[in-house]
Amino acid sequence: MKFHYFAPSAFAFSITATLAFAQQAPMVPPPMPNLQRLETVIHTVADLDRAVAFYRDAFGLEITTIQNKPAADKFNETVTATKGAKTHTALLKIPGAEFDLELIEYQGVQKTPGEWAMQKPGNINLNFRVRDIAATLAAVKRGGATPVTTGGEPLKRGGRNGNSNLSIFMKDPDGFVFEMEQFFPEGPTTVPADSKVLTAGLGMTISDGEKSIAFYKSLGFTTRLGNAFSAPSSDVGMALLGTEGAQLRASSVGVPEGKLALFCFELHGVEGAAPHHKPQDPGAGGSSCR
Repeated sequence: MKFHYFAPSAFAFSITATLAFAQQAPMVPPPMPNLQRLETVIHTVADLDRAVAFYRDAFGLEITTIQNKPAADKFNETVTATKGAKTHTALLKIPGAEFDLELIEYQGVQKTPGEWAMQKPGNINLNFRVRDIAATLAAVKRGGATPVTTGGEPLKRGGRNGNSNLSIFMKDPDGFVFEMEQFFPEGPTTVPADSKVLTAGLGMTISDGEKSIAFYKSLGFTTRLGNAFSAPSSDVGMALLGTEGAQLRASSVGVPEGKLALFCFELHGVEGAAPHHKPQDPGAGGSSCR
């Protein structure tokens, strides 16, 4: 059985009891269970075949399951308030990651493409750690991706012990935000040598750190609330997000089983009203947790 919720950030997720997304459920949900792990990141698309081709060709993601054609799903219609809709879905495996990417296309119901930006609460983004950022950037551009990062090229960030990385934020053809990041040195990995992706993480824009962190803590996640907002600047971090002049506070939510941490971006000083989206709107996103 699945139950669907909106977190305080407007990030949507479903919880399975043996967590997808919804505006309303026609039932009173049970108390929130303690969560164990993130199973999938869900991305609503306008055209499933196009979206599958984008992530397969640009990132080399393996298609583990895909529906032959759209089909009615009465349970999904109920929990996502999409009466009369048919859905067309695919599941893609992300190398080295603790979760899969689920793509879903709705048909037979009114849809409005989402207007996403890093500063809008509820925006989620995938972080792909890649082996060759130049080659992968060329591939995602061929697939129709557009830049979020100011200047449209990877920016260099320094780290501890002489480490560094190149990073860029992009939008896929449906407006879904993703980051590509290459580390120098690469570091240890168990994925095959021909894999374009080494692992993946997840980020989310929130509007109120205290409320969001309290919410996830109540579900059994480990949490860390950021100490303070950074001063307005045009440094590399803000340029990466395309939000120069903003103030940033970064918090994190750790998934109980595994090493995955959900990074929460809270941005002030830049216009960022949450978009009004529905589950069927291309660009909408969510997650499924057990």
